[in-house]
Amino acid sequence: MRALNSFLRHTGGNTLMMFGLFLVPVTAVIGFSIDGQRAFNNKAQLQNSLDAAVLMAAKEYYADPSLTQAEREVAARQAGNRIFQRNHLEFGLGDTQPSIAFEFDEVGGTVDATARSVIKNFFGGVLNRNTTTIGANAQAAIGGNKRLEIALILDNSTSMFRSNRMNLMREAAVNFTDTLFERYGHEGIKVSVVPWATTVNIMSEPIAAPSSMPAGGTLPPAYGSRTVPAAPAVHPWRHTQNPFTGQALTRQSDADNLFAPTTWRGCVRAAAGEREVSLTGTVKTPLTDAFPGHKWPLAIVPPKLEPYRYNRSSCSYNCRVVDSTQLRADPWWSGGAANNYQPKAVRAGIRPDYPAQAQYDYYHSNGWTDPNGYIKTCLADPNEFAYLNEGGRVCDYRPTDNGSSNIFPWDQQKAINGPNMNCPSPMLAASANRAQVVNKLKQMYPAPGGTHADIGLMWGLRTLSPRTDWTGFFSYPTDTEPAAWDDPEVIKIAVLLTDGINVAPGNFEGYYGCTNRTEQTYDVGYPEDHDDSVGCWRHPDIQRLDKTALDNLMLDSCEQMKSQYGVQLYTISVDINDSTAISYLKQCASSEADFYNISSGEIGIAFNSLLTTLVRISK
Repeated sequence: MRALNSFLRHTGGNTLMMFGLFLVPVTAVIGFSIDGQRAFNNKAQLQNSLDAAVLMAAKEYYADPSLTQAEREVAARQAGNRIFQRNHLEFGLGDTQPSIAFEFDEVGGTVDATARSVIKNFFGGVLNRNTTTIGANAQAAIGGNKRLEIALILDNSTSMFRSNRMNLMREAAVNFTDTLFERYGHEGIKVSVVPWATTVNIMSEPIAAPSSMPAGGTLPPAYGSRTVPAAPAVHPWRHTQNPFTGQALTRQSDADNLFAPTTWRGCVRAAAGEREVSLTGTVKTPLTDAFPGHKWPLAIVPPKLEPYRYNRSSCSYNCRVVDSTQLRADPWWSGGAANNYQPKAVRAGIRPDYPAQAQYDYYHSNGWTDPNGYIKTCLADPNEFAYLNEGGRVCDYRPTDNGSSNIFPWDQQKAINGPNMNCPSPMLAASANRAQVVNKLKQMYPAPGGTHADIGLMWGLRTLSPRTDWTGFFSYPTDTEPAAWDDPEVIKIAVLLTDGINVAPGNFEGYYGCTNRTEQTYDVGYPEDHDDSVGCWRHPDIQRLDKTALDNLMLDSCEQMKSQYGVQLYTISVDINDSTAISYLKQCASSEADFYNISSGEIGIAFNSLLTTLVRISK
């Protein structure tokens, strides 16, 4: 600094001349950078505004068939101008009033639009350029664009907590949805949402009436809005069976009682014959949109329970007693492989010489038994919103990960327990209600267990299906069902976003079961209990359950969606470093241009690019 001050105080002519010559190019570089960035930002906003305006003009052109061609052009120009000027007032499209012009070609069936605006340069004097003119061009098909039916198939595994991915994905998906409804209106767009991890939640809420009204409100944290989902129009228990006995359920309470102390949240396992994989990992039967011929087993994660053991008092031989009638959770079992919730209130099973309260104070911490000597029901799943809202008890001996036993807030991957512990939020079938789609995106929360992209794809296909089995299953109101697969006026689109390789669950059963086939140390405590000696349940049709099998299931799902049903498939790979996984997701996409390999910070950019593509292909 002292040297610089000395230089600036120097009065020699050569020194001042050198400094002046040095200052001019530096200022020019800085000025060019600042003014260039302003021009770039304004041009991008001008293009977005023009895209929206030309779509509105094209849509308005044939809105009133009684008008003459000249009258249609006037109405279309006015509609396009309204959108364009509204964006100018909201965002600013340069420093002067932007101009916009429309040209209509009824024979060619297109409307072309151009826009121009002028930006004042901050450093115009230095650069000898006081203004910059920016322009944009856009085209749309007159008479309306093709309608879009889009399935958002979004990874909701707990790895989405990392690098703020869950928040970034939610924000991008909400902005994507809002922009679609702004551009196309509820008459031209339907969106389904399929959250997935190792299973899916089929408790889809009733489809709301079509509407382009925004949802309002702010975006929630990574754990979602924590709102209790709306009950489905027709409860899906009719399509399910007991996972232990294979018996079809006869009433909703059959499902809810199995999930005590809470209720069945809506996740299922694969039905018999739904998907088949050989010992080599080959997919035996290609994916179709056929309705399964068998019922789905309820997706329950059984608790780790143990019998009560104690010694008889005043006894010298065979004194050890094992009481298996009143099973209770093991409070010492902790970590990621634990699921030690207490499904039923049971007698304490006290020793004659040891008071129940004192006994369970020792084993379970103070106050764990109630005054009458019962162990109270509990679970430790932060996503049991209804149970917790009604005062449901959280287990005092929560499982631990890295020394932390606090399940609230659910803002990072940690061990939790409960019968629905790996169940994501419910899916939403294809809806033309903007607020409903956005609120569904706000509900999403990460679920533990693993990554099964194929089940997200399979159920995404089902939300787009016009098959009457599925339109009845999702209870679509009359005339709101998805269009026929071959409808020339509709484009079916699926967007798959994931942040990881396919991973089978080790200890907690997902859609196809889990991989731990060694003897288990838990007993679920129901008369219909499965055989613990063979390990956790695995679907008999899935003879191999590993990354190879799951990759093949995903690739088959993608191929059938594209080739058999004409779905335009886009895939988004987020923060994936595995070259094989990246290659498979690229194969899944309809073309290389429809595959995005990005970092978490680029999720919003990917969705914006996708929007531009949809505008182009819907002409």
